[in-house]
Amino acid sequence: MTLRDLEKAGRLDTVDGQAALALARQIDTGNESGSALTSLVRGVREALDLALIGAAPERPAPEGDTAPDPIDLAKERSERRRAAE
Repeated sequence: MTLRDLEKAGRLDTVDGQAALALARQIDTGNESGSALTSLVRGVREALDLALIGAAPERPAPEGDTAPDPIDLAKERSERRRAAE
């Protein structure tokens, strides 16, 4: 899911995008447990949020509105976080 989100947003090659992928790979190894795993999951969420800042929203912007609304972006990040829990 992380890779797909970053590719779709055009943010795969950003520092934060690469950090999110590195953390996700570490989670996938299954070598972490307990608090270490929790910390890695938080790190992936934070890195994804940073990588996706300013990315075009998935839904088209209303007519005449060329820049994404920061409030909408924050709501979308919050919704992604809740969905990932």
